[in-house]
Amino acid sequence: KHEEEKRRKREEDERITKPLLVAIVSGEAFAVRELLQRGASTGRLLNIAPDPPHSRCRASPLGFFCLRAQPSASVFLALLSQGPDLNAVHVVLGEQSALTPLGAAVHRRSAEHLKLLLRSGANPLVTFVVCDTRVTALQYSEQLGASDISALLCAVDAARVSLALSRG
Repeated sequence: KHEEEKRRKREEDERITKPLLVAIVSGEAFAVRELLQRGASTGRLLNIAPDPPHSRCRASPLGFFCLRAQPSASVFLALLSQGPDLNAVHVVLGEQSALTPLGAAVHRRSAEHLKLLLRSGANPLVTFVVCDTRVTALQYSEQLGASDISALLCAVDAARVSLALSRG
């Protein structure tokens, strides 16, 4: 009985959450808000690539936004309204990588996603796992050779150090 209830809950969740992913990638902020109000889950990691070899790719709606959608501030704010932890894992790529939203934005090499996340309080010093190795967003951007992303993250780090020093 318990397993049947869990299965039914999972099916109901997916019935609402899959349209949420479509709304996210389409940039439809109104639809995103509506689906969230109807109970779409922002915390579960969903299979986002059903075909091998990527069939083990899973992401929360926020992770999906950072990995696949255009950087729409209104969609981002709708997702933030649910209070997700910006420093937690939101994307799992196979068995060797687990990314925070910042990690997903770096993976995508999207400065716009990075700016949205940083302005909303994502911590660039939080580590995540890439190929079984713990890294920060800056380390990952350097591994990828994404110099524009690295420069943005260095500027954020410098601003944080300056702020800390000014507070004495």
